[in-house]
Amino acid sequence: MLAALLSAALVMSGSTVASAEAWSFQIPSNADFNKSTFFQIDELYDIGQGSHVSRTDKVDGRNMVTQYCSSIGLDPNCPVSVATNSSPTKKVELRAEIVMGFCQTANESFCIENLRIYKSGATAKAAQFIREVEHSPFSANEALKMPAGGAASLWDAPEVPHSGGETTYSAYVKVTMVNFGEGFKYQGFTAVVSPYAEITGDARFRDASKIIDAQGREGNAFSTINRIPAKCSWMEEGKCGLTEDFADGTRAGLTFRVSTQIGGFFNGRLKAPDVRVEKFDANTNRISVDGEPVAIPRLAIEVPNASPEAALAGMKAGSNSFKTQASFNPNQIETFRNLANDTATAQTTSWQLASIAQGRYDRCFSKPNQLVGLVTTNSMGYESGAPQMSGGFLNYKVSGMHYLPDGKTEAQGSYDLLLRSDVARCLYGFSKAPLSATISVTGGTDKTVATTVVSEKNGWLKLAAYGFTFSDKTIKVKITQPKVVKKTTITCVKGKVTKKVTAAGPKCPTGYKKK
Repeated sequence: MLAALLSAALVMSGSTVASAEAWSFQIPSNADFNKSTFFQIDELYDIGQGSHVSRTDKVDGRNMVTQYCSSIGLDPNCPVSVATNSSPTKKVELRAEIVMGFCQTANESFCIENLRIYKSGATAKAAQFIREVEHSPFSANEALKMPAGGAASLWDAPEVPHSGGETTYSAYVKVTMVNFGEGFKYQGFTAVVSPYAEITGDARFRDASKIIDAQGREGNAFSTINRIPAKCSWMEEGKCGLTEDFADGTRAGLTFRVSTQIGGFFNGRLKAPDVRVEKFDANTNRISVDGEPVAIPRLAIEVPNASPEAALAGMKAGSNSFKTQASFNPNQIETFRNLANDTATAQTTSWQLASIAQGRYDRCFSKPNQLVGLVTTNSMGYESGAPQMSGGFLNYKVSGMHYLPDGKTEAQGSYDLLLRSDVARCLYGFSKAPLSATISVTGGTDKTVATTVVSEKNGWLKLAAYGFTFSDKTIKVKITQPKVVKKTTITCVKGKVTKKVTAAGPKCPTGYKKK
């Protein structure tokens, strides 16, 4: 999905603490769009915003201006009657984006239990919960099966400082629910863990959960929620969680409780992930995901409008200036390779998870109420869906610039695939016997050989490829199973002597006859 990026990013000022914030793209304040076009390839994860509902009225089959509501029922623009209207014309669409708060009780079924920040190779250790970011109330509606909304949670890991030297981290988990008049249903899921440094002293930092109109006034009609500056992982009145990079050798884990409707395949930005899924209650799973954050090469370039490359890039990107989410065509990277001299602009660390739309699923992936797999990579661009079965291989495309920002160091790729063992057996029609697999990285002209890892444990098949270099690559996984030789037993006789022979295709010894 492509989206326009035509305005300059907010420049931070008034910070009261020193920091080493993560890189983020900012269009220069003096940019002349008549002369230049700015292109960025980045993930379009909206994080830090508060829980809200958007209402879209449809007239003559077209979407009208969207209004934002602070809740269902209490906000006059989103009455309960709209949410329960089962008219087949479906003139109103309600979309809820609900942020998961910290678990306050043992029985809560929509919340974050804990965050773990620890050194790779060490025992996982829970971080200390500090507080939730201040936010406007967002009430639950049991009749509509919509949970209460919280806000980003803030944590301290005293033994594991991040790149800025502090030990503070935020956890932001958001679900998307959609209602066409038949009740709310879960549609999407995003989880992000971010190192941060708290900064203050800028009046532009506001409560991110409030609804602000076009003139900057608090309201709800034809308005937008507070936008989070690109450099903030969370925001409240006068404060911002300035995003930092993870320190090398860090591992993070998140445990949360969420509806069993959130399942299928996840993708994300992790390395060497581990997943555990347990039943919390009849309608809720407890999901735990641990993994190393990955270093992702980023791209942002300025191209003169007069150049033929700018016109070509704009045509292929679908917009003059853009961000691209995971749902992109890796070939788009190739459009910019020469323009960028095959070199990334920057590199940032990331720990992210997101659900994948189910439209492209293989039948074996469509298991109700189950998490069936997780695919992760550090590549600049990657496919939006789950790996695709073709010719006996599970294929997944990745792409990126060959060099890191110094123009000399080769970018090193990582790819991890976690697949439920029963799903792998379904894909290939295998028995319950042990599985094995091979991984290959194809495409491009470089000869780098990736290090591959394959194992099966606790009901999950783990596959990984590390150390490959970038161009336009396809990662191919072939899962195999040794053939089981079926043995049978026959009875052979020679006079009064009887022998039993057990083998595959057994035969009686010389002089014996089959009884």
